[in-house]
Amino acid sequence: MNKIGLVGGGAREHIMAETLRKSGLDIVAFAHNLNPGIKKLAIKYNQIDESKVSDIAEEMSREGIDMAVVGPEKPLVLGITDLLEKKGIRVFGPDKKGAMIEGSKYFTRELLNRNHIEGNIKYQFIKDRDNASRVIESWEGDFAIKPVGLTGGKGVKVLGEQLGSRREAVDYAFELLEQYKEGFIIEERVYGEEFTLQAIVSKNNFIPLPLVQDHKKLLDGDNGPNTGGMGSYSMEDGNLPFIPEYDKIKAVKIMKDSIDAMRREGVNYKGILYGGFMETADGPLLLEYNCRFGDPEIINILTSLKTDFYSIVKGTIENNIDTVAFNPVATVCRYVVPRGYGTRPVENAEITVEDSLSSMDNPRIYYASVNMDNGGIYTTSSRSIAVVGYGSSIAVAEEKCGYGVGKIHGNLHSRTDIGKKESLERKIANIAALRKGYTHHTHP
Repeated sequence: MNKIGLVGGGAREHIMAETLRKSGLDIVAFAHNLNPGIKKLAIKYNQIDESKVSDIAEEMSREGIDMAVVGPEKPLVLGITDLLEKKGIRVFGPDKKGAMIEGSKYFTRELLNRNHIEGNIKYQFIKDRDNASRVIESWEGDFAIKPVGLTGGKGVKVLGEQLGSRREAVDYAFELLEQYKEGFIIEERVYGEEFTLQAIVSKNNFIPLPLVQDHKKLLDGDNGPNTGGMGSYSMEDGNLPFIPEYDKIKAVKIMKDSIDAMRREGVNYKGILYGGFMETADGPLLLEYNCRFGDPEIINILTSLKTDFYSIVKGTIENNIDTVAFNPVATVCRYVVPRGYGTRPVENAEITVEDSLSSMDNPRIYYASVNMDNGGIYTTSSRSIAVVGYGSSIAVAEEKCGYGVGKIHGNLHSRTDIGKKESLERKIANIAALRKGYTHHTHP
């Protein structure tokens, strides 16, 4: 059997470990937390902070590993791919230059701007307090404030939501300038429905994957604070009910044009490119790029994947991948999180998973951020377990997922509306209403 290195210890990496193991690979894991699902699948589990990229590279070399998959963004942004490739270890993931697409929101906006790529929005980069006050006070309309660097999907604050006034926005801007030397981006607020388009990228290929919709808000109805993602769904046809085919084509073009622009500028991107878009009255606008699979979106993708995942990893690295096939199934994923997640999460609370659920094929569970102690599983401050159901329709998938969530017990919380008919109808109606009040969008 071939050894493969796997970096990361969340649900994203758990499902990757499962699919790679099915391909007959021996998994050597590297993660700061002890994920019980990955531990069962791996021949060796190295508990190490994923940001210690030099140490991970040294250990992989000692282990005789010749291929690696990197799940989280931080090690990619820190250059783990460059270090591993210098040691002759091939990596499914971009190098440090390529990972800038996620590591710096300023880099991304400027890339689109100077290459005249569609989908960009009005933005301004801020690095000092005086400029922050002036721009915030004079900005027309609502806006979002985003740290330039990595924030785990939780650093964005929007005027009218998390920020109640421009004074609060100025205070938050000053806080960011203290915390992050890179500064922050202020962007116009755009209205619509968010969706995720991920693509496999190799030297000569760009393969879009099925669309997924993530749910960032903690509570049903898309209310409450932002989180790392409370769950997601995908449809049996690979599209979403509120996205017309021509807008999906536009989103694909925006991403492909971005890859082509990076190549012209000397960046040979490979691995996964994640496009976070907002479907608006004007079509898809880019909110962010990520340099890796989304979590939870990867769970929807790999649950419906028909092509062998290892062949995708290997083919991407070797630049001989042409097509990827999916089963015609809908998927619904929901996260179970500690009570208080998003504000004051209950830590070290025991989680009980009924034995029957652990052995089921549908629904399936994937461990995220949990602690193991004397055979028990306990909450941390982050998401605990992802549950995914699948079926011939979104209704079947949602029912399976809900059944699985009901088999997990503890001081926990989960959204109940993801993938439900009422939620989908609300999203479709939201886009229809926006289109009726269509106003032309001006790009910078």
